[in-house]
Amino acid sequence: MRLTRRAKILFTGIFIIVFLVVAFLIIRPFDKEEAISDEEDVTYTVSVVEEDIDIAASYEDSISTDKSSTTYSECKVKVTAGTTIGDYTLTNDQTFSKYIQLVGPSADETIYSASSNAATHYAYGLLLTGDLIEKKNDETDEVTYEIVNAHITYNVVHMSLMDNENSAMIANQEESDEKLVSVQELINALNSVEQRDTMLEW
Repeated sequence: MRLTRRAKILFTGIFIIVFLVVAFLIIRPFDKEEAISDEEDVTYTVSVVEEDIDIAASYEDSISTDKSSTTYSECKVKVTAGTTIGDYTLTNDQTFSKYIQLVGPSADETIYSASSNAATHYAYGLLLTGDLIEKKNDETDEVTYEIVNAHITYNVVHMSLMDNENSAMIANQEESDEKLVSVQELINALNSVEQRDTMLEW
């Protein structure tokens, strides 16, 4: 049986397509292996330039008695590219998180045992600590800086919000004394690595 001209062209076209698909499937794994090999060939010289330092502070929220959570919330601290850490500048944005159960004071609680001021809120302040490394590309000499070995701790400030809601009586972390501060001053301090200790301990 003789094939028509149209059938010959159709079979030839199908053969070429099948040939190209098979060739592509055979060659592609080699391309992947070569790309992986190229990436593995890049080496870096890594050194720790700052170790176990306070990197960033963050005010999370003030939780009242009736806003206590029964679940854990993901609280994040983001450090943006260009942030100066010691004598170095962070190359890329980095975000770290910790799960915390954000609870408020009990209904009949005072800000500390000897105080007459009823606790109305707990203010949460996060602190990110860790190491800073320098990574130098051995081929291009490009240098980048990034945070490693990071972890988040947090402090809870017992506070009594005043009637004007612009100021609050707060207890120190030892729960041995209290003082009146503006709410904005408290938030600013909990957002600052340099100021937070003065606000928390006196």
